[in-house]
Amino acid sequence: MSNEIQDLQNKLLVIDEMKLSLSIELLDVITQGLTVKLEGYHDSYHSNTFGKRIQIIIEEGFRNLLFDCTKFFETDLSFFDQLGFVEKSLQNVDGWFSMFGFTGKMREIVDLMGITKRIHHFDSQSEAYCYLREKEFRK
Repeated sequence: MSNEIQDLQNKLLVIDEMKLSLSIELLDVITQGLTVKLEGYHDSYHSNTFGKRIQIIIEEGFRNLLFDCTKFFETDLSFFDQLGFVEKSLQNVDGWFSMFGFTGKMREIVDLMGITKRIHHFDSQSEAYCYLREKEFRK
């Protein structure tokens, strides 16, 4: 892991909410791209910390985010509200995000609410990656 990524990871840990951990990796080939792995669960009590952590990532210059949700198990509506803020913040810097890997209960919630039409969620990592690549080429 590069020093830049390690420093950013340390900044994110300072705002650790213990229920939802984030880990990050550079996205090869995608300019200013980062994979953000979500692990655990999210609730409304901690909703602002998720947004703050993503804002730190954006402020560090990362504009294209790929959220890995394969170990993200449960949430409430506040998480999706936060995604709206993330999307707006990224649009302000000409950036994008995509997500993949909702499983189990998360998949049920997302499907029932029809959220996949709004949040750019894909079944596989390669589909989510291709979406970001396509957006990058259209800039």
